[in-house]
Amino acid sequence: MGSNLSNSKKNDLIFAVTAAVIFAVQIWKAQRGFGSPDEHFYTTLGYRLHQGDALFFDDWHIAQMISVFLYPPVSCFIRITGGTDGIVLYMRIMYALFTCLTGTAIYVRFRKYGMHAAAAAAVYMLFTPFSIMALSYNTMSVGFLILAVMLWPEDESRTLQMIVSGVLYAWSVLNTPYLTAVYIAATVLMLRRKDIFSLKGWLCLTGGCAAAAVLFLGFVFSRAAPAQVLSGLPHLIDPSHSDSVFLLIAKNGARLIKVFTVFAVLFAAEAVLAFRYRKSSPDLQKKVLISAEAATAASMIFVCFIMPYRPDTGGLSVITIPFVFCGLFFILWYETDKRITACYILSAVHACMIAVSSNVGPASFSCPLIFACAAVILALRNDPGRGRKYHVSAAVFAALLVFVKVFRGYDAPENYRFRAAEGPFAGLCDTQEHGSAYMKSLHDMRTINSSDGDRAMLVSWNSWMYLALDKRIATNSTYIYFWQEEEYLDAQREYVLQHPDRLPMYVYLDASDAPYGMTPDDPWFASMTKLQTLENGILYLREE
Repeated sequence: MGSNLSNSKKNDLIFAVTAAVIFAVQIWKAQRGFGSPDEHFYTTLGYRLHQGDALFFDDWHIAQMISVFLYPPVSCFIRITGGTDGIVLYMRIMYALFTCLTGTAIYVRFRKYGMHAAAAAAVYMLFTPFSIMALSYNTMSVGFLILAVMLWPEDESRTLQMIVSGVLYAWSVLNTPYLTAVYIAATVLMLRRKDIFSLKGWLCLTGGCAAAAVLFLGFVFSRAAPAQVLSGLPHLIDPSHSDSVFLLIAKNGARLIKVFTVFAVLFAAEAVLAFRYRKSSPDLQKKVLISAEAATAASMIFVCFIMPYRPDTGGLSVITIPFVFCGLFFILWYETDKRITACYILSAVHACMIAVSSNVGPASFSCPLIFACAAVILALRNDPGRGRKYHVSAAVFAALLVFVKVFRGYDAPENYRFRAAEGPFAGLCDTQEHGSAYMKSLHDMRTINSSDGDRAMLVSWNSWMYLALDKRIATNSTYIYFWQEEEYLDAQREYVLQHPDRLPMYVYLDASDAPYGMTPDDPWFASMTKLQTLENGILYLREE
């Protein structure tokens, strides 16, 4: 008993030190690079709510439901500091805290697994989905789903705990609506296999979801009338989520093969072998597993160092895919905790739901697989052949995550000589070139802030600039998600018709990074009054 207690304390200490080191590295990395438009777009969603915008009426981007989770930290920061200077670094720190909280939940739930629990938690905390260090719909949907599963009690007498778990699950659905498939599956299990999922468990899950829905809808209708909300729903589109399921399967399947080449065929073989040799002799299993692990390790090294980084194919985040396929051996062959198996299945379902709904490719559906990767690490605990020894694939996977975390930037160059002292990027480092462009754009935003009027629209890919504006945001979205210029302009014309109170407004054309190659000669600007040529763009007044 004393020895077990001593081991538990040792494992707790190792986890605490590991988590502290990972968090410190996260904070250090958080200061490096200005990041991507996607990252800043997520923060603008919370900023719009802080300004008083209404969901579904004032914003037409399909991802806007996540803003209810971004609104509290964004609003808190602005109220305390009096502005948005440094808000990007602050939100990255919030991301680091969220991942550490979720990782801690994994460790606490599986604490009896000792070092494997610490390793599983660390693997999750090290992961940054496709190099975006932000509270996005991907990171929050994965995090809330993990928290829901970790909180679900073994003893069904804990009714309140199950209801809270249901609330957390509902939050994951708000971030990724496709996760409603999990609730459907739970309902089927309740009807057919009450020994797996009881009626009480289903009622508590439903109650938690209902409570979350009531709070969400209450917030929605506290800012807009039902008619206004309904008028905005038809505009909630995103071309990256509009293809048919069959077309998306074809697209994403082709991209997966393109990323891994011959390794993609090996993954399929691994899946077949995992089921085929599930009940074979230990010697034969060992040979099959060694071959699978060698292929898995080679594929991860290939995609990290040989296959060039490609945003459309997922970049470094796709190393989760081969490890998940290899993990089938550990999940199927070893005596695995039902909760671990559930984690693996939920993660795989989550990834599949994204894969058949978004054409972003492996960049999107590899994100939730980190949950399955953590489950695989835990499943290794029960390997009867190797005991506590590390598997090659697990060691390579963890090593690559550490390498990426420490030595790779977040969508930014390695030559960081400029440190921003003001504006949304205050506290961040980047190149002198990026820093110079940032200061010019920041000066333009401050010129707009000093002008009369209370609303503005920016024609630019750079969504961060909205965070530097004091004026109300007067556009259907701070993120430009249309493929064609005419689609973009049509949406804005319709938006103006539905929001006449947003005029007059300022329109700023970012000449340094104009979408669709738009210029001052574009017919759309002919109806506007040119006010001023600024450092990085042109300011117009729209009075129609």
